[in-house]
Order: sequence, then C-alpha cells, then structure tokens
Amino acid sequence: MEKQKAIILCIDDAAWLEACKKLLEIRGYEVLSAQSEEQGLGLFVSHPIDAVVLDYKMPGMNGDRAARQMKRLKPDVPILMLSGYSELRPNALPCVDALPEQGGIVVNRRFDPGSVAETALSIF
Repeated sequence: MEKQKAIILCIDDAAWLEACKKLLEIRGYEVLSAQSEEQGLGLFVSHPIDAVVLDYKMPGMNGDRAARQMKRLKPDVPILMLSGYSELRPNALPCVDALPEQGGIVVNRRFDPGSVAETALSIF
C-alpha cells in the first residue's frame, strides 16, 4: 500500500482550516492542522512532511517568515502560500515554490476552500 502524503495546513481561520482539511483528507492526504505559524513550524520539525499550505497573514509571525524557516530546514518540501491580499511583499515570493505557468504558488484566499484544495492537489 502506498504511503499517505502528509501535509501541514497552517491557517488561522478555523472554518477555512476545517473545510480545507476535510477536502484534502477525502483525497487521501494525512493533514496536520495548525492555527499559527509557531504551531506549523513545530509540526514541520517534528513530523515527516511532504508539503505545506501556509496562510500569509496570521497573528504573530507572517507566513513568509515561517516559509523561510521551513525552507532552511527542509528545502525540498513544497510550500503553497495563501493570501487574502492581492499583493504580497516581494520578499515573500522566494519562499514559495514556483509553478511554470503561474510564477509563484500564491493562492488568493478569497477563493473557496475547494479551489485551495484543488490547487494543492495539482502541485503536490
């Protein structure tokens, strides 16, 4: 049997987190949930991870700082960054993984959780 891929889902909005988690679990992913970058970093360090879905703007540490720390620790783990903002600070983009057709994997959180899950599935 093939090993389930493990994804960290780091979103501070509880309803969004739960909706995305359910959609990814239905598709066969093991989903580790976090509502802060600190929790997400803790999971990232303590578990074998195949991918990360990370919200850009959260209380405490912004997603770009967390993504930089994650990339230093495990540079091969792909990161999908979500944002409710139309533009991110330029230093946030090098922290996420590039898609040939999109330039950077940044998904606007104004989309529904299903769109986020589908984008994650197409990348990971």
